[in-house]
This record gives sequence, C-alpha cells and structure tokens, in this order.
Amino acid sequence: MDAFLDWMRAGGASWSVAVGASTVTNADRGLLRLAGPGTDPELLLSVPPTLILSRETILQSPIGSILHDIVEILAESEREGGLFVLFLMYERQNRASFWRPFLDVLPCKFTTPLYFSDQELELLQGSPLYPLVNQVKQELEETFQHLVVDGACHAIPDIFNQGIASFENFLWAFSVLNSRAFQTKFMAGLGKDQPGTALIVPLADMTNHRPISNAMMRGADTDDSNFELVPKPNVQTMEREWFISYGHLPNWTLLLHYGFVIENNIHDTVEITLDEPDDEDNDCALRKFLFFELFPQYVGLDHSLCVNDERSAPRKLLQSVRLLMAGPDELRPLDRYNFADKIRSPLSERSEAAARTTIRSILEGLLENLSRESVKHLEDYPRPGNVRSIEVYKNGQQRILRHTLVKIDELI
Repeated sequence: MDAFLDWMRAGGASWSVAVGASTVTNADRGLLRLAGPGTDPELLLSVPPTLILSRETILQSPIGSILHDIVEILAESEREGGLFVLFLMYERQNRASFWRPFLDVLPCKFTTPLYFSDQELELLQGSPLYPLVNQVKQELEETFQHLVVDGACHAIPDIFNQGIASFENFLWAFSVLNSRAFQTKFMAGLGKDQPGTALIVPLADMTNHRPISNAMMRGADTDDSNFELVPKPNVQTMEREWFISYGHLPNWTLLLHYGFVIENNIHDTVEITLDEPDDEDNDCALRKFLFFELFPQYVGLDHSLCVNDERSAPRKLLQSVRLLMAGPDELRPLDRYNFADKIRSPLSERSEAAARTTIRSILEGLLENLSRESVKHLEDYPRPGNVRSIEVYKNGQQRILRHTLVKIDELI
C-alpha cells in the first residue's frame, strides 16, 4: 500500500483520508476519517486526470490504438468495456506498467458470485439470482471467445500470448471494471451503458457504498479537471468511514456487481416475470397482449416487489394476474375506455379465485425454493463472508415475499 500511495502522491493526487479495514460486511478496505469533531476537511480526495484510467488514457498508451482496432468487432455499446478489459489484461502482466502500483493493490479475486465455489453456488439455488449468475457466466465465456481468442489473440498473438489471454485474467479484468468503474457497467447484460463515460479512479475506487452517504463525487467532467471526493454538505456525522451512494440498489444487484449486501436494505427487491398469455383462444391471447401493451401502468409481465411499497406493486401484480386468468366472458366487457377502472376490481368470482391462487402459488413456490439450501454451520465454509452475504440476500427475498403475500390478501 505504501508504494501505491507514494505513486499517487508523485502523480499529483492529494487526500485527507486513511485507508483501513472497512465497516462493511465482506468489504476489505475503505476510506476512513482522519479529522476529529468539527474539523472535517473541505476536500477528502483529489485525483488528476493523468492518474485516472479512462478511455482517453487507454488510447494514449502505447497499445491503445491497437486495442481500439480490435474492439471494433464488438457491438458499439460494448466497445468501451472491451477496451478497458483488454487494457487491464495486458497491463496486469506488464511488470513495467505505469499503472503497476495501482494494479498491485487491486484484489486478485472478488466476492461476487462469479467467483463463488460450487459449494457457495449451491446455497443460491432456488433464488432468482442463481439463473442470472449462470446467464452472466455464459455470456462472459462467449465474450471471451469473441473478444480475446478470436480478436486479440488473432490480431496480436505476440502480445496476447498464453500468459495474458486466459479466462482467469479476462474474468479478473471484467470484475475490476464492473466493480470499480464509476458511472457505467459493461458487457454480459449487466446494465445499460453509455459509451465514453467509464472512469476507474485509484484510491476513490476504495470508497464503499451506503444508500445514505456522507460523501459525494465531483469534477472529472472535462479532460483537464480533477476527480474529487468531498463531504456532503449539511451532513453531521462522526462515522469512522466515508461512504458514497452507488444508487438505490437491491441486494441482488449489490451482490452480483460488487460482492456485498446490506442488511435490511430499504431498496431491496424481488424480481418476478409472469408467463406471457398462452390461451388456446387466439383472440383472447391477442386481446391480453394488447392490454399489456396499452396499459403498462396498470398491468405488466415484469414486477419488482419490495417491503416499502405498501400497495402499488402488489396491486399491479394482482391486476396483471387477473388479466392473465381472464377467460372470454371476463374479457368481453373490457375495452380501452373502461380497462383502467375494471381491472382494479375482480372480473368474476372464478377468475379472481384463479388469480389469487396463482399468485399465492408463485410466491409460496419462490419461498420454498429459497429455503431449499440453508447454512447449518458457517464455520464449515472456507469463505464465511460470501456465505453470510448469501444468507442476507436470501433472508431479504423471503421477507419481501411474505410481505407481498400479506398485502395481496389485504387488497379487495
């Protein structure tokens, strides 16, 4: 760490924080308070552009133009992410790299599900996150083949040799980008990215997340401006650690992207996708599709459930299943003019019973799946921090599902 801080200082960075053990579960390091009561500095951290890993600094490097040509094989929205990944893969093996002091303090492995052991992944079975992890793994393997094997290894085999072009190195580079870059996520379906906006800022990347933060970022919006971390105005706190907010993120997102979770996360959600209409009567199925298309504020196939939503999400779920369970007789009175009013109430005793039975079956089925694998003895696992994160994630999912069951029963 001393060599890294010396490198930062020599490059023109300045700071009024300490690096130490974080208070966040499963987080290694954090930025800690230096000042005493009433003496917080106006500026916590300032990093000049020359120490910020960005598209511009990559393109200005000796290998930048070559990597730029290689990533042209990717879709436009994936090119910047591909550029970062290839650059990180190369620089990690380059002992003379300018970025060596920074690369040496980055984790060798991460606490995201992409690095979970088979034993840890078994604990995720039955959860909505489990198939998503498998999907991301498959997409990463395809991207590795396309970008690294067919792209970099073919274009510059003398540089991207066997030592650099391993899947382990690719996964590490992807994980660095996905967990430490500010503003965007890249590739493998992990977010809607905007080209040209990723920044990896040494030291600032150690700042951990909390929904209610006590610090914020500013600057780095022009090529010659510093990236700065400052205390949030009017925040009176004597907490040991400085936090920024990554956004209003549920635990499944935090675990997948960053490798940690928050207990009793007020932004936690359970994501549910209903099956599309599959009525044997084609006219019924078509009408249902049209209503889903015309009235997305009242019905939908994708639902995000949370504990803090007392009525709107459970009501929309109930209304959506009402529509799916409706037969020809229940659909016949509905039209574009009265749909919003009629879908709020039972369409018939038969369809209402079917809708409520279906919802209960879905939610109770998810609850049962989440209980399938449980932790009996935390000490039996080599990495108890990962297992604890899985427990917190699954407990939050169960809490939301039980809450939704109660709210559905309360709806008329």
